[in-house]
Amino acid sequence: MINFHPSDRLLENYASAELSSGLALAVATHLDYCPICRQHVEQIEAELAQAHLLDQDSMSELLLAQADNTAEPDSLAGMGNMLDQILQTDISVDEAEQTKAVTQHHLLEVNQQKYSLPRTLKSFYQPDVRWRKLSGVHTNKLGEYDDFRANLLYIEAETHVPKHTHKSLEITVVLAGSLCDEQGQYYPGDFIVLDNSMTHSPATQSEQACLCLTVMDAPVQFTEGAARLLNPFTQLMY
Repeated sequence: MINFHPSDRLLENYASAELSSGLALAVATHLDYCPICRQHVEQIEAELAQAHLLDQDSMSELLLAQADNTAEPDSLAGMGNMLDQILQTDISVDEAEQTKAVTQHHLLEVNQQKYSLPRTLKSFYQPDVRWRKLSGVHTNKLGEYDDFRANLLYIEAETHVPKHTHKSLEITVVLAGSLCDEQGQYYPGDFIVLDNSMTHSPATQSEQACLCLTVMDAPVQFTEGAARLLNPFTQLMY
């Protein structure tokens, strides 16, 4: 069961295409798992589409009213027909682009474990990109999107990540397995938001590894004990 969701404002910004591409990727991945948020986004998109159509109708009436004061009846009818054609035109996408082949990697393998990626991430994962490892934590870079960097994060079973904070923002979407921290227990689909006001120490349970998507704009910073000596190297995992 999914217990952690994007905020309503985040979903609204996603539906209206106002999010940066990195944040949009995180939200879209959550939507692959969460029918409740998918339904919410569909409702927002329908409302936006309706508002757009109303704006078009108002513009059409204004143009016709202006034309009525200056044009002959035959000319006015022609303009009305032309406007109808413009509004009803089906803008087709280039067929070559529409059918462009994109390699889909349905499975990934890390630490001798195989996982199926959600639909949103299938075209982003490249199996020839090397996984980086620090203790029981593995990362695989998916790409950079605006100010954010997206990674796959794999935490081995029975691993305790030292307490750390984030210089700015980190969003994590659980893809498989589970993990926990001071806020709770997380399962596939959970959407976790952390900023520089929060510290946490995620951990996995015995015989239960965890695969996640992380989207962040700066490396983590360890805050306690000997783990702080690793801070100069966290850029390698970012």
